[in-house]
Amino acid sequence: MIDYFTEGEFMKEVSFKVDNVGTKDGILTIEKLSKMLLEVSNLESNVADKFMDENNLTWMIYSWRFKLNRKIKIGEVIKITTWVSNISKLKVSREFLIEIEGNVEGECKAEFLVIDIENKKAISAPKELINYFEVYEKELLSSNRIRRSEVNKLSSVSIYSSDFDKNMHINNSVYIRWIEEFMYFRLKKYIKILEIVYSKEINSNIKIDINCSKNNDYFEIYGNGLHAKGNIILFS
Repeated sequence: MIDYFTEGEFMKEVSFKVDNVGTKDGILTIEKLSKMLLEVSNLESNVADKFMDENNLTWMIYSWRFKLNRKIKIGEVIKITTWVSNISKLKVSREFLIEIEGNVEGECKAEFLVIDIENKKAISAPKELINYFEVYEKELLSSNRIRRSEVNKLSSVSIYSSDFDKNMHINNSVYIRWIEEFMYFRLKKYIKILEIVYSKEINSNIKIDINCSKNNDYFEIYGNGLHAKGNIILFS
């Protein structure tokens, strides 16, 4: 096993047994994996909950990057380890290491924005908030710029009331579900690598189109503007 890091108090580690919830034909979905990652992240970041509440702030995901070495199956136990790797002017970066039976089977990265709820805009992370986190400067995945490519409209999706979060925005994991289901039903393939950047919130029940490049390696989620874009590599 690769020696990725020396464990410290700034890391959080949780194990999950994969059950049938959030799987497709016995394989763990990226949508369900993203929820697991956030569950672990929240256990580590909850030290700042009181400060966030008192200052009317919230977290919002700006981007996700998932890289899996293989498909994860029902019944397997996955260990997820997370830490904050960087805090810049507007973004807080968090890494996730996925292990199964001592082997590294995945690496993921999320970038978060701090949102001023009253003014509905991203702000620089206050120094008092930063002080709650110890940064371990080990990045598993780099932050790549996603360039737009030529796409064709290939599918439309419906929005359900359960897709909205407590702030009445479409949950970030729903975008991932749309892309996964589109790729699976169209090509019968699972996603190996997924990069997604969110650009505009969906806060109403609008018509959503899934647009994809000819080679199925770039996608856009379009409604009343561009809401997200990303790159994909599929398992063979």
